[in-house]
Amino acid sequence: MIATLSFRRMAVGVGMACLAMLPGTASAQDVIASPINKELNARPLMAPSLLGAYLAARHARVHSDLTAAAEYYRRALSRDPGNETLVKLAFVVEAADGNMMRAAELAEEIIRREPNYLWARIFLGVRDFKAGARDKAEAHFNAVGTSPVGDLTSTLARAWVKLSANDGKGALEVVEGIKAIDSAQYFYLLHKGLIADLAGERAIGRAAYDKLVELDPKGYRALLAMTGHLSKGQDFEAARRAVQRYVGLTQGGNNPLVKALQADLAASKEIPLLVTNADQGLAEVFYSLGEQLAAEGRLDVGAMFLQLAVHLRPGYENAQLMLASVQEVGRRFDVANTTYASIATTSPLVTEVRIRQAMNLNRLERVDDAKAVLDKLVSEDPANLRPLTAAGDLMRAHKRFGEAVEYYSRAIGLLEKPTKQHSNYFYHRGAAYERLKNWPAAEADLVKALELSPDDPLILNYLGYSWVDQNKNLKLGLQYIVKAVRLKKDDGYLVDSLGWAHYRLGDYKEAVKHLERACELAPQDPTINDHFGDSLWRVGRELEARFQWQQALSLKPEPEDEQKIRDKLLNGLPPLKSEATPPPAVKRKETRRQQAQPRRAARVER
Repeated sequence: MIATLSFRRMAVGVGMACLAMLPGTASAQDVIASPINKELNARPLMAPSLLGAYLAARHARVHSDLTAAAEYYRRALSRDPGNETLVKLAFVVEAADGNMMRAAELAEEIIRREPNYLWARIFLGVRDFKAGARDKAEAHFNAVGTSPVGDLTSTLARAWVKLSANDGKGALEVVEGIKAIDSAQYFYLLHKGLIADLAGERAIGRAAYDKLVELDPKGYRALLAMTGHLSKGQDFEAARRAVQRYVGLTQGGNNPLVKALQADLAASKEIPLLVTNADQGLAEVFYSLGEQLAAEGRLDVGAMFLQLAVHLRPGYENAQLMLASVQEVGRRFDVANTTYASIATTSPLVTEVRIRQAMNLNRLERVDDAKAVLDKLVSEDPANLRPLTAAGDLMRAHKRFGEAVEYYSRAIGLLEKPTKQHSNYFYHRGAAYERLKNWPAAEADLVKALELSPDDPLILNYLGYSWVDQNKNLKLGLQYIVKAVRLKKDDGYLVDSLGWAHYRLGDYKEAVKHLERACELAPQDPTINDHFGDSLWRVGRELEARFQWQQALSLKPEPEDEQKIRDKLLNGLPPLKSEATPPPAVKRKETRRQQAQPRRAARVER
């Protein structure tokens, strides 16, 4: 009996614009849960160096630095080679880092002591399957201990072993073993369809794909499986309808993979089946499960499965992309770039891959190298908007606003008729113009951005605040900020703008109310704390105001703002009657996250 799965398949389309950072830290639950083995404390003469190596490995693993973790586990094992816990930990890390030979040695050692150890059996099953030893592979997969992931993996793997022996009927019978598990329906339907296609059972395949697309209508893998099946039967019209339905649901018509698929179908070109042999089918098992495990935060085991997918199917683009994303989560940007470099230059995603490489170079503080990669992309394909806007974002993040304006202007110049999806180009260029103190150009761009996307809270806030800050269009500016907060009421930066707008308008009691709320939502922002302090001072709560200014100082404001805050701590704010105009706004220091994702914060460039 297969244990009930503890997770649900999430519809993640690798290669789509997502491939976002995955949450969590590395944790193979039944492996990592083990503390330092009793044996580590049983040998006092060895404990210091052994403990140091173990702790260093554990620290590296928690931070997803698998290469460093593997090296430290090797050191620990050299001091205590018989330690079962260390062997298990080292095995998972070596496999996740792609060190297949070393991982195989450790896996063999593990199953001699613990014959049903899940990860080792799975790994050795793949090794033997790849070597053509089907009987040995099946024996390993059969020996997997009972667990949700183990049962699912074992069942699917055994089905593909059957198919590799030209036993399509037997493969379909094995897959039926997971039919009753609600949370396994995606895997059941997908692999049933794939096996049926290769076994010549087209009716079974079509029925499975129909249910799969109904279950996962926004899934790109489900779409590929269905269109491959339909075009194989020369039903190109049905395949085109399937893509149109997908685009309507996902708004994914601009994705390069979808564009390539549409072009092929428009020319009645046969779409390859998602998998064309048993090796690729088994690789699909480890890709899809690895993707899911990584999405749940089990990064090392997820990476191991993805490595197995690439091992089974060299050049497997989807697995390579997901593996690189996992490596990015661990901040192993150089390793991720190596993985990206292994993706074929003929891939429809090659531009996105190179942009990701540029962003990783930026994270490694190699800004000019990142810019060079993007400039090369621009020179190779000057009509492509993506490299231009990526370069603009890069320059803006590093406050090179003049260069940012140049890139955004080139992108905007390519637009025949700007639409809502292009509003960011004008918004970001407007923000760059504002930082260059070219307000007329900034205002024109921000107004245009709002015209294209009238309900965008960040554009509403930026334009509205800028007007209030300049004492112009006060009523409309405040209306824009209020609307922005209504759209994103829990965004501390937007609430701060609303409070500061009331401050600038002299409504200090209302300002206190909103700025206190902003501090609750974004307590680590120095600008918000500074604003709250100013508002408290104006309503006579001077002791509390000094506390907030001190708090703002502790949060490391911009150098030019630090002295202003120190002056307020020393002297307070001047009396209202001596102020010709309200005090200027303090610019917020950009965090790394805001630099990488400039639309996350409302006023990262005021």
